[in-house]
Amino acid sequence: MRILTSTDRKLTAAVEQTGLNPQTLVEQALEAHFRRLKVEDPGPESQGDVA
Repeated sequence: MRILTSTDRKLTAAVEQTGLNPQTLVEQALEAHFRRLKVEDPGPESQGDVA
């Protein structure tokens, strides 16, 4: 995944402020966004769906 330079700067600031790692922050943000959108986990990927 690529992110904009300004978003990367914000992520770096969030890492410094929270002490969390970038992976954790991004996963938490995505999960919060998915909850707001009411997007649910469709279940495990099949062999043909691997990116």
